[in-house]
Amino acid sequence: MKLKTLSLSDIHGSDPLGRSVLGRMNIKPISAALFFLASGVLYGFALPALWGFPLEADGINILNIVLVFPTAGFFYAYQPQSILRTYNSATRFLREN
Repeated sequence: MKLKTLSLSDIHGSDPLGRSVLGRMNIKPISAALFFLASGVLYGFALPALWGFPLEADGINILNIVLVFPTAGFFYAYQPQSILRTYNSATRFLREN
């Protein structure tokens, strides 16, 4: 039985963000994390300071901006590569046995 080879475009499937940003632009996971961190800092701190609004970032929002959103962005960009490596490893193992 011939096993189907899997590619990153198969993993991205119908996800438009995955196809365009991760597939065509080849964004690395650390770049995705830094993008989410920079946009969170811009949204939570820089724009309110620029427009003269008081900073209303409480502990939960700061935790989300600094830790949760960059981690989620890193995982979103890292996961397709991880799935592909796992699939290739499993197919190699199944061919050998």
